[in-house]
Amino acid sequence: MLSFAPLAESDRPPAWNSVAPAFPLISDLDKVRFFYQLSSGGAWSEQMVTDNSSRDAELPRAIALEIVANGQPWPPVIVQFDQHRPAL
Repeated sequence: MLSFAPLAESDRPPAWNSVAPAFPLISDLDKVRFFYQLSSGGAWSEQMVTDNSSRDAELPRAIALEIVANGQPWPPVIVQFDQHRPAL
């Protein structure tokens, strides 16, 4: 499902569906797997394990999705998050 919410800095949950109604992106989904890459050129892992010892959430460098829908595999879907990391 794709859901929308206005961007707001707050500890409250987002106001899902207040901008547009949610709708399904994929019909007849057979399988979806997620892979995480922590650093550029690093290995892909099915578990998101960070070197960060604090409890703060840390985005991986990228996430890859393996999707099979209606019996057909999709091309790889890779989303990079480098633009969203805090500057060090």
